[in-house]
Amino acid sequence: LSNGPVIQSWDAASGRELERFNGYTDFLLTTDGKILVWSHPAGTGSSYTLTLLELATGREWWTRTKFGQPAAISHDGKTIAWEPGWSEPLSDPLTLLDATNGSDLRDLGRFQPSSAVSFSPDDTLIAAPQVGGALFAARQLMLYNVQTGQATSLEIGSSFPSAIAFSPDGRWLAVGDMNGSVQLWGIQPQEDF
Repeated sequence: LSNGPVIQSWDAASGRELERFNGYTDFLLTTDGKILVWSHPAGTGSSYTLTLLELATGREWWTRTKFGQPAAISHDGKTIAWEPGWSEPLSDPLTLLDATNGSDLRDLGRFQPSSAVSFSPDDTLIAAPQVGGALFAARQLMLYNVQTGQATSLEIGSSFPSAIAFSPDGRWLAVGDMNGSVQLWGIQPQEDF
């Protein structure tokens, strides 16, 4: 389109367009479909303007400009994982944001931007690739306790992860890589983590 990327929301029953947001590049939707988080470039560099919108009312809760881009939103809609932008050296942390006001909750380890970030179904863990030197050289997947920041790592092999997903019961983690392979990992109960 001539005005750039567009996000459209539709009523599934009627097929009627509800909203149209022009110029946005990334978005996240809560699992209940009530909250939309979207971002678009904020001028030059790798900063983005992030906005959280309540879809039923169209009310914007907050807007914030930050280096990087949104990567995942927790299932309960309370926490946003914000990943670092494409910078050298790759030393910016994955940051957890409070979805109610956009404030920083906690910084986690160094990560490469990948959009391969996932919350566990109970929102107690977050999985993301860790920086391994050069761009796309991540060889470890980090699992973080969202509340404490405590971490454990999984050696994931020779290719950069491009997709990460937890099973609905949270007991398994699937990691897809840029070579087209998928690894399946068993996840220990949270109390053992």
